[in-house]
Amino acid sequence: MERGHGGRCVNKLLTTLGLVSLLLRPGPADSDWPRILSLYTELATIAPSPVVALNRAVAVSMASGPQAGLELVDAL
Repeated sequence: MERGHGGRCVNKLLTTLGLVSLLLRPGPADSDWPRILSLYTELATIAPSPVVALNRAVAVSMASGPQAGLELVDAL
């Protein structure tokens, strides 16, 4: 765990746990995609990675439509 980053490790863990709790819904239609997108945006700020960027693009697609998500994927 990282230390000395103003709680960065704790924030990453809490954000990840929030995502897990939302993604454990029975199916995609039952998920709160705007909230999931918000958490992926937060995670991309505190712990950026290619996987987070791709997952955020999926959340954008689910919340705003396929074209919006595809534009983000193309930029990766």
